[in-house]
Amino acid sequence: MRQYLIESIDAAAVNQPILILSGITGSGKTDFLKLRHEAIDLEGIAHHRGSSFGKYHEPQPSQINFENKLAVNLLKHQQRQTNCLLLEDESFLIGRNAIPKPFYHSMQQASLVVLEEPHQDRLQRLLNEYVHIMHDGFIERLGEEQGFNAFYDYLTQSLIGVKKRLGNQRLAELQAHVDHAIKVQQQTGDTQAHLAWIESLLVDYYDPMYNYQLDNKADRVLFRGNHQAMHQWLDEYQPQ
Repeated sequence: MRQYLIESIDAAAVNQPILILSGITGSGKTDFLKLRHEAIDLEGIAHHRGSSFGKYHEPQPSQINFENKLAVNLLKHQQRQTNCLLLEDESFLIGRNAIPKPFYHSMQQASLVVLEEPHQDRLQRLLNEYVHIMHDGFIERLGEEQGFNAFYDYLTQSLIGVKKRLGNQRLAELQAHVDHAIKVQQQTGDTQAHLAWIESLLVDYYDPMYNYQLDNKADRVLFRGNHQAMHQWLDEYQPQ
């Protein structure tokens, strides 16, 4: 059974065209994929958002379970008989789960579509994902005091994950913004102060990295547009 599932992953990359959904951090790619019948959500299978801030409250699956779930999803997708397999643009590792190499290689060769979203909408989406959802989840699981401490540790450890790119000084500045936002949130319940470090993280880290990576894939881009335009384009898309 295990061998059959592995072979299903390898075959999926050959049996139908792959289309990669790219988009700058906070553009809502995962939300978009959930609305498309031709999509498989790799981050959902890995239970990780695929970034330094990508962990959830529950642990990720083992590598074997990740591969098994991926294979099952691909078999179900094959039964839907769509004209392509739509996947999010991912690194080889989604948290600790590795995309099988032959499948990942096919993703790296596939055409791209780029989802675009206004800056302010991206900020609000990340505020909800990084702050509201994570804070509420920790409180629900661990109680008020222990949960809030776990939420703060999540933010701090996630920042440490980007230390290599940011450097010590920039990391210290971001940590100061986080500490201030945490203090305001504890005292008033207001989470808006978190927008300062989220915006700085986008401007100094995520956006430059994304733009550099996308420049290297420019020859593979078929379409760019907002959520509405992307849905319309995909509804009419016919692979060559």
